[in-house]
Amino acid sequence: MKKLFWTTIVFLCLSMALLVGCTDQKEQLAAPQNVRLDESCVLRWDAVEGAEKYIVDVAGRNFTVEDVSCDLFDSLLESKTYEASVSAIGKDGALSQATTCEVVSNVVSASALAATSSDGGKTCFVRISSEAKANACGKLVIPTELDGALVTGISASGFANCDKITSVYVPDTVNVVGTYAFANCTSLRRADLSDNIEKLSSVFINCEQLFSVKLPKKLIEMGAACFQNCVALKSLVFPNTMTTLKGGAFSGVSSLEQLAIQDGENDKYFCNGSCIVEKSTGELVVGCISCVIPSNVKKIGNGAFYGRGIAEVVLPSGVEEVCFNAFRSCEKLSSVVFPESLSIIGNGAFSGCGSLVSLSIPSAKSVADNAFLSCSSLESVVFGEGLESLGKARPSFEDCVALKEVVLPSSLKFLSPGSFCECSLLKNLVVPENTGYEIANGCIVKGETLVSAFSFEGFPESVSEIGKYAFYKTDLREVSVPSKVKKLGESSFSESRLQHVVLCGVEEIADNAFLSGADLVSIQLPACLRRIGAGAFGDCMDVCVTFAPGTGEVECYAKESHPNFYSMYVSSGTTFNYVVDPASGAVASDRASIFGECEMAGEEGAYYVKAFTLYYGSAAGDYVDENGTFHLSQYLKTSICLEGLAVAPYRKGYAFLGWTMQEDGTEPEFPSEAHTFVRTSDLPSGSTPTPYTRTYCLDRKVIDSPWYEHEEGQLTIPDGSVLYAVWQKID
Repeated sequence: MKKLFWTTIVFLCLSMALLVGCTDQKEQLAAPQNVRLDESCVLRWDAVEGAEKYIVDVAGRNFTVEDVSCDLFDSLLESKTYEASVSAIGKDGALSQATTCEVVSNVVSASALAATSSDGGKTCFVRISSEAKANACGKLVIPTELDGALVTGISASGFANCDKITSVYVPDTVNVVGTYAFANCTSLRRADLSDNIEKLSSVFINCEQLFSVKLPKKLIEMGAACFQNCVALKSLVFPNTMTTLKGGAFSGVSSLEQLAIQDGENDKYFCNGSCIVEKSTGELVVGCISCVIPSNVKKIGNGAFYGRGIAEVVLPSGVEEVCFNAFRSCEKLSSVVFPESLSIIGNGAFSGCGSLVSLSIPSAKSVADNAFLSCSSLESVVFGEGLESLGKARPSFEDCVALKEVVLPSSLKFLSPGSFCECSLLKNLVVPENTGYEIANGCIVKGETLVSAFSFEGFPESVSEIGKYAFYKTDLREVSVPSKVKKLGESSFSESRLQHVVLCGVEEIADNAFLSGADLVSIQLPACLRRIGAGAFGDCMDVCVTFAPGTGEVECYAKESHPNFYSMYVSSGTTFNYVVDPASGAVASDRASIFGECEMAGEEGAYYVKAFTLYYGSAAGDYVDENGTFHLSQYLKTSICLEGLAVAPYRKGYAFLGWTMQEDGTEPEFPSEAHTFVRTSDLPSGSTPTPYTRTYCLDRKVIDSPWYEHEEGQLTIPDGSVLYAVWQKID
């Protein structure tokens, strides 16, 4: 009996020891360390050895998670400091001690918001107030009510350019988000949207740090440019309610890696994880950087890969069309395999693909405008039989500065105006004779029309007309157009770098012929000229236009949208009429300084102003007849038109010093003035502004006329005076 007693005592002691040991083992599970809240309102901590799960307690809510993070975005909706605790749970149910920390939530105050009420004040749309916009910072929580009204929408551009907002939470009372609502919110990283929103369009443009978006569960339509240039966005999950996904919704999203539709697909779309395809049409609507295009795809949709960091593309057999901007600005794209089935390459389809080097396009029937614009490394292009049109209104290949070889087929029927402009290295352009086009002196010619001066070496003898955009953006600095050429087509020299132009036999200058010729200094017009189109010298930065002696009747048309900035020196005896633009009612001379009754000297191609006679008279409007024609021939015999400072006349090899009233005078009483400017507009990104100098003459303050103000005591020019140009030869 005694032995049994001691045996029982020993057993009980061992059991208690084991029990204590087990208890000690559970208590040895370490507490989570390094608990912190990141910028996306996700609570994170370091992993605990032996832990299977974690319990998080914050703001009165408990979460059990298996990962070492817990999303608190929809829990931290007030601007205050919260207490959060994290405990680890072992596989055997052991619970660690809790680690507690303070987390700070910085929420934009509701007082920073403004409301636009509707429905008699029952509902409203919200926006940031103009007073608070500059300082709105942190998390934006859209309230369910504001000023006693239910918040049902966010105004168009409501929070645009709020560059300090880091995240946005939209409650389920909201069912409308206006266009550009969060455009240019450059610090925005996360957006959780109301499940009741059915349409999104152009909402998050240029939100360059946005990487996390929860889309509405009831979303039906995503419009174009919804996430344009959101370069940090890598993945997105669409609800299966989606029925419309517009092309270009992800243009410029360079890092897009993964896409998903809840349940994998819906009635409208199929998703394989790297692209979304419309079932009924076979159109690939959006693709990722790692996309392998499915074999059932027939069309690459508008902007499907716009701006993606994709390196190579294999278009499977069956693809018939590559649409508008489909691969635009895919700067890493170096290889494209085109199938025999391909028929159409759309506008801008591969523009800005700066890593493409060579292309073999076996069967495309039509290549649209700007299809390969600014493919800066492209050297060689070979087209197979079947191609009929290359461009329509604008070139398919423009600003391809490395392009050396293009082979076109005998099936070709049409080349766009200005084809291959800014492709100055292109020396081997093969065009079969049966197409009606020929290559001469670095130009494409059809009949007597110069279609494109892509690598200009001189005017072909057969040419009598310069076609539309033929010298567009040319790098030529001087050009003398031979007497056989009778017409300059629309925009034929627009945006060129020309400085000096001599026209020897041109009878008609079409609309916008020299539009935006910022470097243009002088143009000499022939006596046979009869028509100057609207905006022919529009937006030029002060150019001297000289009419040859013996010029007959000339009509000049106006265009208010492209005003003419120039000085005209019109030879004596010229009948010169401005025609009012019927659309705007503008007279083209509104922005020009005009010198009539000029005596010219020199010879054809090198005429210059020797003198002009100055008369004063009535306002220009008195010489517009009932048909809207401005009779400059009458106006100039009684007045001079000055628009600010007039550009000085031009004479090759000479500098203009000014005007004198002495026939043989060598010292001007009214000297010229040189002004230097820095042009900053219309420059490519990153370019350094280039100064330019123009010489001006005859400020309106020296004109003794009731139409111009002048300073008391100022030397002025009497009515009827003859002014002689003073020239100095340049060594």
